[in-house]
Parts: sequence; C-alpha cells; structure tokens
Amino acid sequence: MHFTSPLHLSKGREQYDKSAELLHSDTLCAALFHAAIQLGAAEEEVLEMFSQVRITSAFPFEGGNYFFPKPMMALPFEMNDVEKDKQGKPFKKIQYLSKYWFEKAINGESATIEKAHLSDKKFLCENPVGVIMKKNVTQRVSIAPYYTDDAKPYFVERLYFGEKAGLYILVNWLGDKYRNLFMQSFRLLGDLGIGTDKSTGNGYFVPEFDQVTL
Repeated sequence: MHFTSPLHLSKGREQYDKSAELLHSDTLCAALFHAAIQLGAAEEEVLEMFSQVRITSAFPFEGGNYFFPKPMMALPFEMNDVEKDKQGKPFKKIQYLSKYWFEKAINGESATIEKAHLSDKKFLCENPVGVIMKKNVTQRVSIAPYYTDDAKPYFVERLYFGEKAGLYILVNWLGDKYRNLFMQSFRLLGDLGIGTDKSTGNGYFVPEFDQVTL
C-alpha cells in the first residue's frame, strides 16, 4: 500500500489528536467487503471469498524491507557496545523486525546488533533505511450545524510515510476462485481510501502485489 496522502487511524471517538499505528485486519476486511459490494459482487459471494482467504493486519515496509511485529519471545540477539545488564532497554523499544532479523529470531539464531541496524529505535533492519513513518499534528476547526455554536478547534495526528515506505498485508490463499475479486476490491479500496477523514484527503493509496516467502 503506497500511500499518496496522509493516514489517520482512529483510536476511538473524539481522539483525533492521536492516531493508531496499526491498521487491523478486521478494519481491512470490513473495508474490502464494502469495496467488493461496490464492484457489484453479491453479499454471499463476498462472504465466500473471505472464507477462502486469510489476511494479516497491515505492517510497515521500506523499499525491499518487509517489517514483522517483534515476536513475543526473548530475542536471541545482543546489542553491540551495550553492557549486559543494560541490554533490555534498547530491545524494549524495538517494535518491528525486518524479514532478515525476523527469520533469525524465529529460528533461534544468535546475532549481534549494531546501532546502524536500528531505524527510529523501533525498526530493526538488515541495512540502514530511509524514513519509514512519521507523525504530524495539525489544527482543524469544527463548525456546528447551522452556525448555532462557536467554531471549535481540535487537533488531528496523521501518519506520513517515506518515499519508498508504506504498509503491507500478508495474504494466504486457500483457493484461487476469488483471487481476482479480492485484488480488484483492493485496487478500488485504494481509490476509496481507508481510515478516518477520507473526505478531506486521508488514506488514499496505490496497491502493489508481490510474493513473500518465509
């Protein structure tokens, strides 16, 4: 998902000043369901499509680096130039592992991490990468209906992605019957947008399809 506009992911009503960073799979499923219906698919057909496909939540990528959530396990790595009794602190900040480090972790392969392997302290990469994700807060004004009340300012936090960065999902096909419908729905979703405030230009993206093997 190569975003052509900022993205705001709601954390609940009236919480515009903070955007969630994780686009959950249930949100994606609901949005794709709506897109498939707009393409003219019958509700029963769309339900059958989702019975033949498994999708993950959306995770960050940058260039050829696909990032996976840090496994809930003790990572078999050591941080270079960090004393043994202080190793836990930098590891707590890591949220995502690139495919290279993720495979090492789930296979229990020990390795040494250099500072150059960390981006923004929370992305563990094989090689240094550019900007992956950043946030920006802007002020907006809410105007009451029929001008019955004073305009009220509020703040919106939006996510911005680097030139080569965005979000991706993993798709596991259990059959090919609805593959085309799924991909067409995903393309349409890019035009419809996802997240909050699509009417003001948030959440639009261009999809790209690739294969990943672990």
